[in-house]
Amino acid sequence: MTTKKEFLQVQKEMIESFGYRVLIAFNGQQAVELFDEHGDEISVIILDLVMPRLTGIKAARQILAKSPAARIMLSTGYDQEDALDNDTNTLGLPLIHKPYTAESISHLLQEEIKKEIIRFNA
Repeated sequence: MTTKKEFLQVQKEMIESFGYRVLIAFNGQQAVELFDEHGDEISVIILDLVMPRLTGIKAARQILAKSPAARIMLSTGYDQEDALDNDTNTLGLPLIHKPYTAESISHLLQEEIKKEIIRFNA
């Protein structure tokens, strides 16, 4: 069985293999702090629904309050129904179900970045 840190390291390496720079937060509060420090460098944020200290939803709300244009995706190991019970729909954020493949996460990241480019150039 892998630990959360080992899982995050594998995910980091997978996403970096697509040419992205990855910052890791081990809890929701740290995710908000990383955004405060590096928000202008961040194209897409992936938050787990279940995070220590601050849930992914609460972290997303704090980030969006500071930067309404932030691109955030939520990640969960729960099924669709359980995830929606966790208040995800109120923010209208994309929901990624774990485990995800390299191909699926690459595609989702490209789509989110494309939305950012379109909005920026509009």
